[in-house]
Amino acid sequence: MKKTFFSDKFRVVLWCAFIVYSLIQGCCLILGVDDIWWYNIDTLSDLLLKYNQNGRFFTNIITYFICHSFVLRVGVYLVVFLIFLRYLSKHFLPSANGKKSLSEFLAIGVIFLSPWFFNMHIYTWISGFTNYMISLIFSFVYLLHIFLMFDEKPLKEKATTIILWFILGLCGSLCVENISLYHLCLSIFAGAFALVKYRKVRFSDVAFLFGTLIGIFFMFSGYDYVGLAKGIDSDGIRSMDFQTTELFTKLYTKIIENFSRRFFIFHIILVGSLIILFSRRFANSDKKPKYSVPCIVIMLFYAVFSLYSTISEEPLEISPAFKIRALESAFTFMYLIALVYMVSVTFSGSRRIRSLVYLLSTVVVTAPFLVANPVSARCFYADYVFWGLFTFDLLAEILTSVSFGDIKTIKTAAAAMVCGFTFVFSFINISNKVVDIIRIDYIKEQMAENTKTIEYIELPYSMYAFDPIEMIKKEETYGHLEKNGVVYSYPQLLCMTNDIDVSMLDKTIIYISVLDYNIKER
Repeated sequence: MKKTFFSDKFRVVLWCAFIVYSLIQGCCLILGVDDIWWYNIDTLSDLLLKYNQNGRFFTNIITYFICHSFVLRVGVYLVVFLIFLRYLSKHFLPSANGKKSLSEFLAIGVIFLSPWFFNMHIYTWISGFTNYMISLIFSFVYLLHIFLMFDEKPLKEKATTIILWFILGLCGSLCVENISLYHLCLSIFAGAFALVKYRKVRFSDVAFLFGTLIGIFFMFSGYDYVGLAKGIDSDGIRSMDFQTTELFTKLYTKIIENFSRRFFIFHIILVGSLIILFSRRFANSDKKPKYSVPCIVIMLFYAVFSLYSTISEEPLEISPAFKIRALESAFTFMYLIALVYMVSVTFSGSRRIRSLVYLLSTVVVTAPFLVANPVSARCFYADYVFWGLFTFDLLAEILTSVSFGDIKTIKTAAAAMVCGFTFVFSFINISNKVVDIIRIDYIKEQMAENTKTIEYIELPYSMYAFDPIEMIKKEETYGHLEKNGVVYSYPQLLCMTNDIDVSMLDKTIIYISVLDYNIKER
């Protein structure tokens, strides 16, 4: 009897839990900083012709619509999350020997194990969600297409799909800048690989490259990017620096602390997996690779360093020459070299290429941030996902070859773990949403009473939401949304979005916790 999806109870539980997670994320979103800006743009034509901030045309359009419609917002969140999980899990199938339940479990793990700042800036912030998650779906699809070339199989293509690859390349390059450049590098690599190995170029790669080039042209030919190249920025916070001194400063102050160090769970699993796989291959060999021992030592040291600096104390810079960060940069570079070497000697053929593509992708998607400003933690989401792909791809190969005895008990425990994460994240998001509703009503009550001070309730789980309260805390008075000849600041837009009189901003604002509010109400 052929096994179907519903006959595998473990997969049913995984997908049901993830659907619940996606729906609650979509239902409980709080309009973040930029989302409030989107909400106050009246028409799509205004967005594209008058207020367009950047060249992210594809995701900008999606963001505009879901900021204006609750139903569409929930629907897009659900669809994007499910497609993201679907294609992310497909990358683990070769190593998982076709076991879909294992690959889907690992894919969910990549999402649920995300550091808190990705939950805040990606999963619970509309603007971050559309840009960073939708763009990666295009990457997943094209990578799977590229991997078909690595096997010793003849290249076969359907002429009818060429237009689809062109559209994928075009749309995928109109989402976020570093992914657009990544797709360009990826398509060039695919064409060169096919030309060297098969003495031919796939039309699909040419179509994807052509679509990507057109998208990049439209993205970077906009006024903002031309202005940035000339040192002009309409917001006053963005710039591009190409000076050597600035590049190293950016590397030490922004890149190196976000590139890999914070993903300590991946590094621990990664080192353990590579050691096991390496030992299996050379267990009965008298001659082991020459540099394997020092590479293993470097990997172990980096895993310990990553764990300690993330959960305890990170290395603090006490020198204006950034000596500590320079040492960490060198250490990280040695770690990458060690990983490349261990993968190269442990695997061969398509298996080796796939792992190296994941690893080197972390570098390619990060490189543009050396010259772009500003850079925040959310910019490294693609970097995080590729570290997850690299790590769990190795782990899947180990898990499928290990006998766990009572597999039913293992699956039950894994399902319970996923449900536990779903419950925790759902509780956090629902709590934040409920408090957000309460505090808006509370502000209106205080404004009606004409009090001299306004008590503003802070979210109970502020680390998991892009709280617009930060705009008022930081007294951000700049703005760039002009309506009827008036330029509005973000705090003013916040009031307008929630139907609050902007005179609130002239009052003294006191920030209280939800516990203080509940005690006072009693």
